[in-house]
Amino acid sequence: MRPYSSVSVAGTRPALTLSFPHDASSERKLRCVLQYAVLAPSGHNMQPWTFRIEGDTLELFGDFSRTLPEADPQNRELVMSCGAALLNIRVALRNFGYTAITELCPDPERPHLLAALKLTGQAPAGRTDHRLFKAIPERRTNRNAFEPRPIPRALLYRWQRAAGYEDAWLHLVDSPQERQAIAEMIAEGGRELATRNPYCEEIPRWLRPNNQINSVPRDGVPGHAMGLGDLASSLVGASSLGAIQARRDCDLVMKAPAFFVLGTDEADVGAWMLAGQALGRVLLAAQSEGVTASFFLQPIELPHLRSKLSATIRENGYPQITFRLGYGARVQPTPRRPISDVLVRDVPNKLSTVI
Repeated sequence: MRPYSSVSVAGTRPALTLSFPHDASSERKLRCVLQYAVLAPSGHNMQPWTFRIEGDTLELFGDFSRTLPEADPQNRELVMSCGAALLNIRVALRNFGYTAITELCPDPERPHLLAALKLTGQAPAGRTDHRLFKAIPERRTNRNAFEPRPIPRALLYRWQRAAGYEDAWLHLVDSPQERQAIAEMIAEGGRELATRNPYCEEIPRWLRPNNQINSVPRDGVPGHAMGLGDLASSLVGASSLGAIQARRDCDLVMKAPAFFVLGTDEADVGAWMLAGQALGRVLLAAQSEGVTASFFLQPIELPHLRSKLSATIRENGYPQITFRLGYGARVQPTPRRPISDVLVRDVPNKLSTVI
């Protein structure tokens, strides 16, 4: 089966074409797949990653200058975003017929170094590799209401197995009582966060008016991604957004064709990287079936709600993210930083971390 290939256009999602530098150096191969790494999902579209290539090795660093001290004080969401970017790299390499070994958090002396990936050889790609790769530029977060049509149970179970492949677990919220309890936690969390002044000052830094999505910086969440028109996108703040979302979230959760809690057995940086890769694999598998997702961070960001969530789903381990899945109308992509902004020549040594 012929691999899919693509050419990048700085700051946009690449279009599928037929080119990959198979005859070039390992460094050029790794640089090529970075165009797929930057399409990974990240909290508030912060894109908190930096990459370095040396020979046949790619290093992934967390960019801790892009932290959210109030919403994400441990940098758990930031690290998970980097895990999702790593998954995209792995999927792209397999699509093109390359194998690699990955070591998570390989250097205790450099806590901002989250993974090192080394090319090891070539092997034929399978149908799943091609299918997941093709979904990378198509995947978008969809915050709109989903269609009421159900998702086949076989797909839900397949996505649970996909999470397990990355050493994470995926809990299907199947009962109406459990779904209602989690929906109420999400709404409660949204209302509570909207009353916290530091949080309400932090989040607007990552909100972008619709008329600025093509300007620098190419990050953050444009208003259209939240269903806001041009005027509303230039006026909305975190407190008003939190109140709006709290009113909508219960309905979105209860009407979603599927709702999941993704978690891990441990609660350290390595586990967060596993969670990010598992989430990335599930999202690509879902997108390959025409299913999109949106996320609910409130019951994870607030410790008392996270404990309540754990007790509700009765899974051993630590919930890392909650999200809904369903069929919906195609949405516009969010902006992406060009490779030149995230690829560095020297080992980053000025990035601060609070992990």
